[in-house]
Amino acid sequence: MADGDPITMNALLQTVERLWPAARDVSVVSGRGAGAGGSDDQHLLVVPDATSVRLLVPEQRRAAAAAMRRYSAAISTRELVQRLLLGGALRMTARWPLPDRVRISGPTGDSLQSHLGDVLGEHVTVSLGIGSIRANRKPVLGVFDRRGRAVAFVKVGDSPVSTAHVRGEAGALTTVGERTWRMLEVPELLYTGTWHGMFVLVMSTLAATAWQGRNSQWRVPDEAMAELAGAFDDGKMTLAETPMWRKCIAAVDRIGDDSARGRLATGLNGVAERHGSCRVSVGAWHGDFTPWNMARRRGRVQLWDWERFETGVPVGLDRVHYVVHTLTRNRGFTATTVLDGVGRATSGLPGGPSANAAVGAAYLASLSCRYLAAAEGEGGEAIADHASVVVEALMEAGGRVASNGGARWSLRGTFDG
Repeated sequence: MADGDPITMNALLQTVERLWPAARDVSVVSGRGAGAGGSDDQHLLVVPDATSVRLLVPEQRRAAAAAMRRYSAAISTRELVQRLLLGGALRMTARWPLPDRVRISGPTGDSLQSHLGDVLGEHVTVSLGIGSIRANRKPVLGVFDRRGRAVAFVKVGDSPVSTAHVRGEAGALTTVGERTWRMLEVPELLYTGTWHGMFVLVMSTLAATAWQGRNSQWRVPDEAMAELAGAFDDGKMTLAETPMWRKCIAAVDRIGDDSARGRLATGLNGVAERHGSCRVSVGAWHGDFTPWNMARRRGRVQLWDWERFETGVPVGLDRVHYVVHTLTRNRGFTATTVLDGVGRATSGLPGGPSANAAVGAAYLASLSCRYLAAAEGEGGEAIADHASVVVEALMEAGGRVASNGGARWSLRGTFDG
């Protein structure tokens, strides 16, 4: 989830009810009523309040403070200061800084929280977020021990779409966990299992530092991206021969909407004609390498959210994704901005003009297939506009991607946003 995405209170309450199924009642309480209730009740503090909720955190003050230590390369100075101040206040006392809380009226024994305690072998408390409205929305929990230390991070597949993504991340963490990394730091897979029909993934935490450096989001982590791609090096082949391209072609027939399917087919045919015979280096990509899914610490890149990991892709897709999504987050998600981001990113790749243009076009093809498939699934209305924009960019890709017009890069790989 990108920092700052909104969450609705009703959606969070519904999620709490699913994760504490034996509770008699789940409700929001405020002011004096926040301290009332039965002896077996549990409270989760609402950050910052019920009208603009971002997160639910434990009532235990050290755990509440630890839950606020959610840092990424995308965090602004203002957000950083706010989190540091609130975290410090919560560590002093978990009650007064936050006016609202969610009361879970007992019994609370049969809950995901208690199940996680059994899995980890100790009493735990949890924080909870669910992300903005989107196709792959899911419960995400921080897990804390008795002393308030973060001990795990959990994702829950509670729908067909989110379950597929969480299972995909579990598989990815297994694969990348078998490698030794110099530049990357990735979560360790601790547990997978099913609880009340939901798929549960438990992984280790990554202790990101608060200060990520000035203009951190605009500095592309090229070394880390190259290490990931190179760890799954599959040599060189034409774009049309890559496993990724074959997946794109197969994806066309799975698009139900005739108009969308036709536009995707047209875009893919155009890319195949212009770039299909171009030879590209083939490796792996994270699939969602963005400033809000990473942090820098001690010279390494901490990288999470591995749901989209894929091998058999042209090397350079992570760089393109990073630049495109950083640029569009700041300027708006339009076809013009997407193409600008592709041009800026591919100008910094080492493969030469022809290969770089093929990588940019391949990225648009892959993202078009991803977004169109998501738009037709559960919760797809949240991604439909983005899907239309990316397909429009794909259909324009021939001239715009090859030109790399307007790209401005420094030798350190920092692009001018």
